[in-house]
Amino acid sequence: ASVNSVGNRTSVGYRQTSQGSTSQRCRKRREGGQKDGLIGYEGRLYGVHRLDRVTSGILLLAKDHEMASTLTEKFRHGGIVKYYCGISAKKPRKKQGWVKGDMVRGRRKSWYLTRDSHETSHNYAMTRFFTASLSGLKDHIVVEHADPRTLVLFRPYTGKTHQLRVAAKSVGLPLLGDPIYRDGTERGSSRSLRTFLHATAIHVPDLLGAPLTVWSPPPFHFLWNDTAAPLLDDAIFKTFEKHCDCDEVRRIILS
Repeated sequence: ASVNSVGNRTSVGYRQTSQGSTSQRCRKRREGGQKDGLIGYEGRLYGVHRLDRVTSGILLLAKDHEMASTLTEKFRHGGIVKYYCGISAKKPRKKQGWVKGDMVRGRRKSWYLTRDSHETSHNYAMTRFFTASLSGLKDHIVVEHADPRTLVLFRPYTGKTHQLRVAAKSVGLPLLGDPIYRDGTERGSSRSLRTFLHATAIHVPDLLGAPLTVWSPPPFHFLWNDTAAPLLDDAIFKTFEKHCDCDEVRRIILS
């Protein structure tokens, strides 16, 4: 193969068929991916897309220059389907919608969106988002001062620096632990947590004549006790089942 998929600070789950409940399947993929997440390749690797430093999840790397060029073009022209999961301490003003606008550089490494933009502009960003309540897990939180209230599923159609973090902030759902875009209400240990954004699924419709689909469950479970794990898994799977528009990703999740 001319492409490697690896995990950034977490595991990567490959397409497989598992038996058992939704939470059991998700747990097996999290645990089994600890070994699969290692690159296991000693040759040169070419980067074809980026993740923010604070974002975990799937990262595609090419093994040769030709594949790197192919994948780079697919990412650049929207030929690759991507899904990210995030968690916010806020309740949504609306349950789903679009975030569109130009990404403009702000102060102190930050970016912001402008509304007076057009799809043909240089730094235009477009994101679809969906939300699910995590209020049912409130009694199971084990991290002091953390208040994870909302699961956010992002479907970006462009790939700009800080795009999803800015999108979350712009709709009133700053990501838990985000050092740049948090709203100042986080307290204590929750301010020192990782940023809760994870590249969860990638689908390349045609790569060397066959599709490539990768799924990586979000590693967010440490916020809650073990009792909450299946509840969080169900929330993630049900959100994907309801809103995912990619059949290949749905097959992996529901298999």
